Amino acid sequence: MAVSALVATGSALAQASPGFSTSPWPFIITFGAGFAIGVLGHLYGSRLMVAFGIAIVFVATLVLPLVLSISN
Repeated sequence: MAVSALVATGSALAQASPGFSTSPWPFIITFGAGFAIGVLGHLYGSRLMVAFGIAIVFVATLVLPLVLSISN
């Protein structure tokens, strides 16, 4: 339920600002780094590393695009 609310908010913001355009590469690189940190955390058995990787993926996929959309 919360995920659908976040998706609806993101799509509403994207439609509200048609001039919003930015390169997707910073988001892709940040997502990949978070994924790699999470995988390494699983390999080493570090719960903190896994949590940090998940947090980075969350930031790359939701927080950064939302902040950029609002700031434009």
